[in-house]
Amino acid sequence: MIKNVLVVLGPPGSGKGTQGKMLAPILKYNYLSMGQYLRQFSEGESELSQQVKQTIDSGRIIRDEWMTQIFPTAIAGLPDADGIILDGFPRDLGQTPILETFLREHQTENFKVLFLEVEKEDLIKRITQRESQGGEMRADDNPEIISTRFEEYKNKTYPLKKYFEDRGVLITVNGNQPIEGTHQEILRKLGL
Repeated sequence: MIKNVLVVLGPPGSGKGTQGKMLAPILKYNYLSMGQYLRQFSEGESELSQQVKQTIDSGRIIRDEWMTQIFPTAIAGLPDADGIILDGFPRDLGQTPILETFLREHQTENFKVLFLEVEKEDLIKRITQRESQGGEMRADDNPEIISTRFEEYKNKTYPLKKYFEDRGVLITVNGNQPIEGTHQEILRKLGL
């Protein structure tokens, strides 16, 4: 059973990982970056691993039927904790049934979605600064791929905002602030 689930959503470069990692020890939850898990998974030898690699390298979202297989494996590898922070899952409306099944199976009582809102210009600046600041430059951080990632986000991930808003579980956060400012706003809105 996983009683508490917090999903962190937002566009590429909005700070989902940074904020998720800062929150995990405060809440005593596991933190799972689906993007990071998929990048590790894509290094495998299986046919699915290779398909995932090609999809990531092209800046596209992993197909829903693949996520049906991959997501439970990612969760199974986590240690026991009071809850889990999911960074970057679900990525589109087609993945919400996987999440709903997971919440039902784990009898989750406390489910919330943090949505980090950041202007597109700021996001592009942040992503391109990753390398110049000695950060981890990813294969999907080059300009053409960034553009594809934004299109994918706009068409597939952004509609999740309304989906979770309609369910009454959405918490919108201004991600245009410095990291600490965003963090403090999240703590405030979560009542911590």
